[in-house]
Amino acid sequence: MLLKNATIITMDESNPVLYHGYIGTRDKKIVLVSEHLEERETAYGEVIDAKGKIVMPGLCNAHSHVAMTLLRGYAEGYSLQEWLFQKIFPIEDQLEPEDIYWGTMLGIAEMVRTGTTLVNDCYYFMDRAAAAYSETGFNANISRGLMNDQLKEDYSDDYRLKEMIELFESYNGKYDDQIRVECFPHAIYTCSPQYFRYIAKVADKYGIPVTSHISENETENRECLEKYGKTPVQVYQESGLLNRPVNIAHGVWLTDDDLEIVRSSGSTVTHNPASNLKLGSGIANILKYSNMGINIALGTDGCSSNNNLNLFEEMHLAALLLAGTNDPSLVKPFEILKFATVNGAKAMNRTTKGILKEGYDADFIMVNNTEPYYYPQHDPVNNILYTAQGPDVCLTVIGGRTVYQDGEYKSLDIEKVKAEIMRIKARLFE
Repeated sequence: MLLKNATIITMDESNPVLYHGYIGTRDKKIVLVSEHLEERETAYGEVIDAKGKIVMPGLCNAHSHVAMTLLRGYAEGYSLQEWLFQKIFPIEDQLEPEDIYWGTMLGIAEMVRTGTTLVNDCYYFMDRAAAAYSETGFNANISRGLMNDQLKEDYSDDYRLKEMIELFESYNGKYDDQIRVECFPHAIYTCSPQYFRYIAKVADKYGIPVTSHISENETENRECLEKYGKTPVQVYQESGLLNRPVNIAHGVWLTDDDLEIVRSSGSTVTHNPASNLKLGSGIANILKYSNMGINIALGTDGCSSNNNLNLFEEMHLAALLLAGTNDPSLVKPFEILKFATVNGAKAMNRTTKGILKEGYDADFIMVNNTEPYYYPQHDPVNNILYTAQGPDVCLTVIGGRTVYQDGEYKSLDIEKVKAEIMRIKARLFE
């Protein structure tokens, strides 16, 4: 594939923006990113004129529960604990494996429509999610939720852990490394410290990366301090879970001591601005975290607490919250775009994603910036951050393969997906 006449946001700091540029791919890799084409266009099988378009890396959603598309719009106006225990967990107990398959397919459709090409997906029945990702060619780091508050030392009989290990052995690195498997202890309020310690040993044994909800809201921190005399981060550290870089979802209420632990472990804080605001969880001080050298990524969380998987909205909110709670001059648009590209790929240990560069994976999107609200076209980076809408994406390429283009989904039947979602809704809610 060859794209020509493109405005290219490479996310490569040595050459961040190219005008009237070319991007060439062969197989699953990028082989050309340049303002010059030294070979004939006929050397490529497909040539796309990207005039009037911005091409940039595919977005990386570093924290989500994708099949929660099934619960979009279901439970509104609750704080985190009420929302989870009164509304979400009771419905999730009724979910079946095929529900997860179709909920994931719906999420994939939404993500490719709005420019996401890699997701960290934490949920249940994840073998069915893996099937959806493999069929559609979508990149995903997947994990099975782990919850157990029993107080004991041996959890070898825990069915959740058994499913997680089976998931890792069956899918990690499969489909040419399209799918990777992580370990997802849910949170301090659904897991005992003893369970954390056991999970840490299992993660060490198999070399499984860890992601978890940590310090999402004030109630979580307060109850943890009352129960254990420690913050959630301190409990995780003592359990051994923070003996490695962890993808920390939310991290809104991290103390100075917590932040030093997070920094020294090389962990990421994945900022979920829409979900944090909707559930009244607070606003993470990502400027402080970033200034300490902590990697900041972006996530949407699930569709019941967002209610979408649109990372353009998350970038916009992250920038506005950063400006509104600090000095607006400290907001650097290119740095915010890094949260959703380079930094997200780093959070998921995907070292050849997040940048448009020769030798990197051919995961990129094309954004139509000819709509009236983009003019007068002062700066493409500023336009992507503050102006672009998810549905402005007109082309999504993953591994050199077109999965969405100009209203057409290339790797899924969107009408069948919608019909199956409505069938599931009728069983669960009507």
